[in-house]
Amino acid sequence: MAELLSSNGTTPVILDDDTLDLETALLLARLELEDLQDIENARKGKQRHGVPLNDEQRAFKIQEEYLQGIIRTLADLKFARSLDQALMTDATQIQQLAMQEQVAEDDRRAAIALSNGQAMPPTTPAQRAMDMLIRTPNGTSEARSSRPPAAQRTPQTPSSSSYHMRTSNAGQVPVPATKGSAPVKRVSFVSSAPGSSVNRNERVECTGCLELHSKATCLRTPCEHYYCRGCIKNLVEAFLQDESLYPLRCCQKPMTIETVVTFLSLSLQQRFQVKNREYATPALNRVYCQNGTCSQFLGSSANGAEDIRCTACGSLTCGECKQSSHPGKLCKDNPDVAQLKELASQERWQTCPGCKSIVELNTGCYHITCRCRTEFCYVCAVPWKNCTCPQWEEHRLLAAAERRVENRLGANAAARAPTHVFDRLVQDMRNTLQNNHDCVYHSWTRRSGGGICEECHWNLPNFLMICRHCSLLVCLRCSRNRL
Repeated sequence: MAELLSSNGTTPVILDDDTLDLETALLLARLELEDLQDIENARKGKQRHGVPLNDEQRAFKIQEEYLQGIIRTLADLKFARSLDQALMTDATQIQQLAMQEQVAEDDRRAAIALSNGQAMPPTTPAQRAMDMLIRTPNGTSEARSSRPPAAQRTPQTPSSSSYHMRTSNAGQVPVPATKGSAPVKRVSFVSSAPGSSVNRNERVECTGCLELHSKATCLRTPCEHYYCRGCIKNLVEAFLQDESLYPLRCCQKPMTIETVVTFLSLSLQQRFQVKNREYATPALNRVYCQNGTCSQFLGSSANGAEDIRCTACGSLTCGECKQSSHPGKLCKDNPDVAQLKELASQERWQTCPGCKSIVELNTGCYHITCRCRTEFCYVCAVPWKNCTCPQWEEHRLLAAAERRVENRLGANAAARAPTHVFDRLVQDMRNTLQNNHDCVYHSWTRRSGGGICEECHWNLPNFLMICRHCSLLVCLRCSRNRL
């Protein structure tokens, strides 16, 4: 908001973005300056050089400089808004052009693979998105796959391969086809140039809150999902407390730190970057301040520093034993750690070979994935798939099978199911888990009704995500950002 004096010097003119547009405000300021200059020119007479200004002249001079500053500020604001509008207008076009280039590259790789007799690579997210933009010859829009239906698909051999040709701004990609195969139709994309059919205020669904937001204000992940500013902030705040969310990712594809920090406040940016450095440091090399009221991350012991001073509280911590500094004395074992190890041995808990954290198995198989991402056997603590220990304990296996069947049927349906039917389903699930307990690639679908997430143990009232393969039941955040 700016306040200008009117030409009579008494009546204020208020320039407010809520009541006046920039053009009107700029015009008023310029007219005010012209009036002031006219009055000053009409009163100005001959004056010798070096004579100081009187009070009236000084007042006019100050008011003139003030108005000129207002005009410069409004002109800069107008220019900034025009740039912002241009970015908003061209954002969709730029994204579509980038997607077309990616599709052309993906199609080229698919063509090379087929021509070399290799299996057809899976459809990429860019190809699936572009398929939705293909128009049929009669002008109606339909979602068409670039691959033949499953029932018509032939084995992927050099003599029986066929593939559609896509057309994009990046050019055409010819792909081999077999003799006698259906002719390959040439298709074209919907033009991405601005026009009446282009939505300049496109809105997308946020993966976190499932609400619609302006696409220009959302973070786009490598897996083509979108997160609003509020959900990114909440995800980062959870990341600061939970190492299992490192690296920050969606659908197992990491988000770049440079992209994420643009959606955060300065203080949250700093905490996020510090925590990234901490999580990136091998767990055995991490040094924390030994002041019980501080515990700040100090860096890595791999740097060879004997004592590290905490920048927050000033305490010194030994970089070797990671206890309080002890100048002139040899490092010794921490008695508290010794007591914890003794308790772990009594309770038959296991120690992660990666970060030395104590792990307790509650449910599931002996395949443990620690928060530091180390995978090992719970029985012998050897890295996973390097021992001959059994993968399951029978009562744990049956408990897991029952839970997965209830996840798939729902608690009410499972309770109403005949006993022999439920037992048969549990036995089938038991065999599945025993032979293939590692779900290499989860395929999630929404299951209505609340429940407890099997990963973070939060109780969600409305819905959960269930894996089509292993029937694991988790919350939306765990399905996208943790697993």
